[in-house]
Amino acid sequence: MSTTSQLDGFKICKYIGIVNGESLFRSTVFKDLVYAFASLFGKHSRKSKYEKELTRSRQEALSQLVKRSSGYGATAVIGIKIDYQFVGSYVMVCATGTAVFAEKANRQSHNKENRPDRKPDNTKFIVGG
Repeated sequence: MSTTSQLDGFKICKYIGIVNGESLFRSTVFKDLVYAFASLFGKHSRKSKYEKELTRSRQEALSQLVKRSSGYGATAVIGIKIDYQFVGSYVMVCATGTAVFAEKANRQSHNKENRPDRKPDNTKFIVGG
């Protein structure tokens, strides 16, 4: 996974398409005010319950992104962007990127086993970049 449009040390053989992952968590105005007020007086650590919920939701959205990408035969996702939106009393975290089939740059891609149009059997998902 990468926020950039390329992966160092890897060759992008095929662009598969746009993929996304979403996560929701409930946020109330009252809860937001309580956390804001409490943080003014140092009652909450930097990693408050609200921040932990945001982190969990972001990780869940990225996990869905990887799962959906793998289902299309992708080995990586590039150009990842994460957005946060309020939907009623919920916060929606949306991760979007481009699923790609990538392989190590020094690997030969002309033999039949490494063709980018062939869905990989045991290819690990590439994280980096």
